[in-house]
Amino acid sequence: MAEKRRQYRVRPGREELRVAVRVRDKRPVPCSIENLSLEGIAVRFSPAHGVELKLEDVVYLELRSRHVPEPIVAFAKVCSRTESHQGRGYGLHFVDWLGLFERLTPELKELFNHRGGPRVRPAPGEAIPVALKVEHSSELVAGTLRDLSAMGLSVLAPVGAEDLLVRTDQVLVTFHLPTCTHKLDFAGQIMHRSLDGGATLVRYGIVLDRDGTPQFERLQAALLHYVALRRREQPPRPVEAQVEEEAQPDLQPG
Repeated sequence: MAEKRRQYRVRPGREELRVAVRVRDKRPVPCSIENLSLEGIAVRFSPAHGVELKLEDVVYLELRSRHVPEPIVAFAKVCSRTESHQGRGYGLHFVDWLGLFERLTPELKELFNHRGGPRVRPAPGEAIPVALKVEHSSELVAGTLRDLSAMGLSVLAPVGAEDLLVRTDQVLVTFHLPTCTHKLDFAGQIMHRSLDGGATLVRYGIVLDRDGTPQFERLQAALLHYVALRRREQPPRPVEAQVEEEAQPDLQPG
């Protein structure tokens, strides 16, 4: 499990991204990045700094990188605190993660752990059909959306879907979100599959393929819009809870 946790933590190099936290109008205090995702950031301060933050405090972040000429500023809320010999750590949730993401350069977007990003489910009673297609085949697998993030989704399909998908992990994913006027077509890779629903369904965890999807950024914007709307109806998860979930062998990229 420790190996899996390291695999999904994102710790950019100092030239790629540096962060400082300003508390109550004081000078920004530099800190190290423990984990970085679309939804939040886990940071740790040197014991010499002795930064004390209360849960629910809102702090001012300065993000600096060789990819941008000026610091990117963002507000974040303190959601957790940890102590260690390496210093005090805090889990921070971005107050406006979507607004921050839209201000990032393509290079900086790649630094964020998309698996740790916001993941939502359709509204109760809202079934969203999803079609999975294998290249060089006219057959389709009909499923329903289980959950969705900016870079992946999980789909529930009848167990018979394995007859078509057992020999491949590359699929074309097509679905229509209620917040979007057009259908969305993504190339994707099945990263995980498991029995669900009393062994009558298969749950497929699919990572979206940026390079294999035409106009990926435009299509991803539709995903982000839907995720943002659904997030308003769902409470945020602590940054540490995201890391714990990602450390599980049950990979769920969506």
